[in-house]
Amino acid sequence: MKLEQLMEGVPFTLVQGSMETEVTDIIYDSRKAAPGLAFVCIVGTQRDSHEFAADCAAKGVSVLVIQHDIDLSAVPEATVVKVESSRYAMALMSCNLFGNPAKQMTMIGVTGTKGKTTTSYMIQAVTNALAGRTMGLSSSAGRYCGGPDVDTHLTTPESLDLQWLFAQARDHGLPYMTAEVSSQAYQVERVYGEHFAEYLIHFVRIARLVGLCGTQHLIIGHLLPCGIGRFLVTAVTRFEFHNVLVNLHTVLVVARSRIALGQEEG
Repeated sequence: MKLEQLMEGVPFTLVQGSMETEVTDIIYDSRKAAPGLAFVCIVGTQRDSHEFAADCAAKGVSVLVIQHDIDLSAVPEATVVKVESSRYAMALMSCNLFGNPAKQMTMIGVTGTKGKTTTSYMIQAVTNALAGRTMGLSSSAGRYCGGPDVDTHLTTPESLDLQWLFAQARDHGLPYMTAEVSSQAYQVERVYGEHFAEYLIHFVRIARLVGLCGTQHLIIGHLLPCGIGRFLVTAVTRFEFHNVLVNLHTVLVVARSRIALGQEEG
């Protein structure tokens, strides 16, 4: 894939090189550096991977995606593009790399304070039973994409890994996918570019809902520019006693949706 195609929809500045550069894959781990790859330099909480840009270029990486300036004299052969947020850029680049798999399935996202995993599994079970088709699943308890179960250590994988999971589900012919999405995933921009037909926001205390305070406010703010078909919001004040009932109610609401069953909207 040419870099120009990979960067579609991503605001960027070409610092050096050519947009005709061929890219075979994206990496964000410098240890995986190899010829033909695009290395996305991410500013993390512990390390800044811009420090490894020169090492990656020396190993043949074709493209460097940077968030702040680096010493260009150390990477003379690499194409360099600069973006405002490398995490945001990687999310959209990953969608482009895998052909936007979320657009080719009916996607249901689940977030909230507690109960995300339980709700995700119940949605999968009900949809499998009512739709007669297998639903893909991405949650903290496991991932199913049509092939062998995939094990990852994050509730919501990094955007590149998440889009790979969605592509696996699409390629295995799964028409539906439910994904558990943590608030942290929104804060670090892992889910930009995804297109959800339904989105559940599950609050376990009214205080979290009134005023949309704290992290939940961030969730709403991050969801607005994304492709969301419809929000479903549930709230309970005594989670310990009503968790199962609220989750079951949520699942039935989604299951009744014509979108969740893959039918055309009127």
